[in-house]
Amino acid sequence: MTRRHDARKGLISKKLGLCLVGPGGIAGMHMRALGALDVCDNLWVVGDIPDATAHFAQEWGFSQATDDLVAPLSDSSVDLVYVTSPNALHATHASAALRAGKHVAVEIPAALTLADAEMLSHLSTTVDRRVLVCHTMRSYPAFRALRDQIAAGELEITQLLSIYAIKRRHNENWTGGTRAWVDNLLWHHGAHVVDAALWVLGMPEPLEVSARAGQRNREFGMTMDLAIGFATEQRTLVSHVLTYNSASDLSEWRLVTDRELMIVADGTLTTIDGKLLVAGSEWWDLREQDGAIIAAIRNGEPSDFDLEAVMPSMRLLDRCQQLSGVV
Repeated sequence: MTRRHDARKGLISKKLGLCLVGPGGIAGMHMRALGALDVCDNLWVVGDIPDATAHFAQEWGFSQATDDLVAPLSDSSVDLVYVTSPNALHATHASAALRAGKHVAVEIPAALTLADAEMLSHLSTTVDRRVLVCHTMRSYPAFRALRDQIAAGELEITQLLSIYAIKRRHNENWTGGTRAWVDNLLWHHGAHVVDAALWVLGMPEPLEVSARAGQRNREFGMTMDLAIGFATEQRTLVSHVLTYNSASDLSEWRLVTDRELMIVADGTLTTIDGKLLVAGSEWWDLREQDGAIIAAIRNGEPSDFDLEAVMPSMRLLDRCQQLSGVV
């Protein structure tokens, strides 16, 4: 297949040659979205459990399955590497793909340290390839509507509060099994809420940052409870409560605005008395996000999901890490 590039190496061809690294639960959600969009040729899947990797390849129509990145990254037909491996491997796998001359889409978080995120940003510029990060809440219709209204001067938020509860008492994954790796409350789920708040508010400089870590899991060692707070230059107050110490999942935001109290629950925006303002979408429906990522790679235009666009959130997470000592 002949491929044409613009000056920024944006691919303009009909489909992108895809390598997926890490065939876990979220990988299936991406494959469902990419399949619906019909934008990729599924070439390689890379995983460390041969039977599971082979099964994933068969399920989603990949040509080849392997436990080694060398062959896929040496394949000139591969244009894009989707990194959906465990959090601690994101920066390693993304940097390997960049050095091989591939564009990268990486699941949130791009890295577990600011230093590694900055390394990826620098490397991306050096090799002239894109890194796009799956900050999925940026694709939620409710948050997009709020951001647009604030940017247009139609709405002012004076206080934003969120609670994000995830079942992790036994290191569960969302499909019901036990993770083979340990999650990170700050750099994974904290990245979701910190970035969504900053993005909705127009990416202001956070001031007066506070962060407190609570209990640690006795068996797995990860921090189970976390509180993050900051103010903006406009004196908007932001408070996030995150917990893995929950028997059920919950994502809810409460917004104090100059019009009325609003709630974002499971992606749906309503008034405090239940009036629907913006309908939500299913959390696992990644078509909006993944479509934007593919479009950015094809046309070379800036994207809300560019690594550089989410670096303010990574810097804020680094400040929270220093303040709280979260693990």
